[in-house]
Amino acid sequence: MNKVNVFKGYRLILWAFLSVVLVTTLVLVFVQFQSRVTREQAQIKTQVQKSVSSMNVLLEKANSNLNSLRKAVEFHLNHRQVITQNALLRYLQEDSTGKAFHMDALPAELQKKVGNITGLGTLDTSHSITQQSLNAALSVGPLLQAAVENTSGATLAYAVFNHQKFINLYPFIPSKDFTLSQDVLDHNAEVYTEVTPQNNPKRAMKWSKIYQD
Repeated sequence: MNKVNVFKGYRLILWAFLSVVLVTTLVLVFVQFQSRVTREQAQIKTQVQKSVSSMNVLLEKANSNLNSLRKAVEFHLNHRQVITQNALLRYLQEDSTGKAFHMDALPAELQKKVGNITGLGTLDTSHSITQQSLNAALSVGPLLQAAVENTSGATLAYAVFNHQKFINLYPFIPSKDFTLSQDVLDHNAEVYTEVTPQNNPKRAMKWSKIYQD
């Protein structure tokens, strides 16, 4: 065997060795990459499942709070004969314009427990329907507080009475910082149009349109 053939043989062996090393390296890199992708997919799946579970719990709490509020309001509106006048009504008063009213006069210690009622128009508690609605709104104050405290991420809860044009908003916000406006009432009516008695006679639970409070 001459030197040329020996060198050719060495080169072939070297190329074969390098090829094996290269292929092995590529296989190892691919296996590691696949393993990493699989781990990350599993982590993402776990995170998504946790998020879905948390969202389901949050929705169940929200639905429970909503049902409690609805039942309390309906009871007060439908059984006027057994409902006494709420003592907090005496703190309602008109603003300086006479075109809106609020409950800013509520004592500070009570402001921590109930929301502020603000409304449009003159305050006429002698009207039976208005008085009944205000009683209903005031009665759900503790439920609004519980809804905020028991729902993670919730910052406020409210009950809007569109026909009587007032809102009970918890936590308590003075009327100088927030007061009900016609724009808010119109917006509320538009958002919840699909769940009105006419459009939702079976009172099914439905998602509203996306909106900003």
